Amino acid sequence: YVMPTVKEIVEKLQELIDLGFKPTAAVILDILQLFENRLNNVGERIINSFISVRKNEKREEFYKKIVVEAIKSERNIKKVEVFNFLDQIIGNKSKSIFMDAMKIIRGKSPSYSIGGTNAIEDFHSVKSVTTTPCYKPLSFNLTFYNWILMKFTENSEIAKFAFNDIIETRIGFDLYQNSSEYSLCKFIETKFIEACNIFKVYCNARNFFLVSYLELLKKDIRRGNSMSDKFKKCVEVLYYKLRYDEIFDELEMELEMNNNSIKKHKACEINA
Repeated sequence: YVMPTVKEIVEKLQELIDLGFKPTAAVILDILQLFENRLNNVGERIINSFISVRKNEKREEFYKKIVVEAIKSERNIKKVEVFNFLDQIIGNKSKSIFMDAMKIIRGKSPSYSIGGTNAIEDFHSVKSVTTTPCYKPLSFNLTFYNWILMKFTENSEIAKFAFNDIIETRIGFDLYQNSSEYSLCKFIETKFIEACNIFKVYCNARNFFLVSYLELLKKDIRRGNSMSDKFKKCVEVLYYKLRYDEIFDELEMELEMNNNSIKKHKACEINA
């Protein structure tokens, strides 16, 4: 077997393009996955060939589109070879391109942003939109979340960005468990387990918790929303991780109240 040159690959690709073939990012990623065990030998030729036929496109934009496709939650990637290859071929701009790709996906997710409002903070509005899932799924595939910790370490901005997505999913699922739709869908239960598992991986890596997470939870409690036991446990974990911040005295009071006392507490605030 003689490995074809970039020129020969480009000629074949151009023939296919003339017949209607479209060299989209999804197709390119499919090919990279097909050769994932041989990317060290053929990966660069594949990439350079597609760059040649996708004319008038800056190399950085090309890489960003490929990375977006690679990290999507629906992309079934079980090994890290594709991520390692993309990181290597992109070079010193790898971190920024991966981060930009993550932001692109987060911005496009209808369950993450509705009219610019955070999906967890406006959870009940999410449920009222029929075209949007009633929960916030993970934005990226599980292999990518794990690869982030291996490649960029738990202290990187990318890891913090990933954890923010994970915890929003984790809390969102806990809220969603109180709905009738949850018990009727095994697919959602599977996704919930996946979110819990990657949540544990990141929590074991370091303390990612921020005060802003507590603010979000406190707002939901103040609206009088009922909480599942798992959701309460999640709140308590957050509380004890950052218990010395001034927000937590108020949060603790909210957590200890039952529904009637919460209403009474709110009435006292109004009268005051």
